[in-house]
Amino acid sequence: RFLSPVSPLPLVRWWRVCLDEAQMVEGIHNQTTKMVKTLPAVHRWTVTGTPIEKSMDNLYGLVHFLDYSPYNDYQLWRQFNYQYQQGNPRPLLAVMSRIMWRTCKAAVLDQLGIPPQTEVLHKITMSDLQNFFYRT
Repeated sequence: RFLSPVSPLPLVRWWRVCLDEAQMVEGIHNQTTKMVKTLPAVHRWTVTGTPIEKSMDNLYGLVHFLDYSPYNDYQLWRQFNYQYQQGNPRPLLAVMSRIMWRTCKAAVLDQLGIPPQTEVLHKITMSDLQNFFYRT
């Protein structure tokens, strides 16, 4: 019904594409993954606090985006996943240790200078109209 404008982003050859909240590319068939894979890039990075939400296929989505050959081949990935499921995590860990870097919050907390979290609760009274739209 409406024409979608073509994005100019795939027309640029990017030096680095960095995805924050990269768990959004957890699968290879979702729209987000398909879109970011169209971006030509010399280097690809991902940042996520949740690399695996449901299954090891979530991790494959990241490897697929990173274009980390030969491990971005799904058949090869399935072999790693099978070995992992059978209780042998070593092959998968060997691959992932080359491309992942994990930093725990506790390891950098003193460097961030973040004050302790506080919570302030403000109670408001909504009008009937506001309440109607809030409930629907």
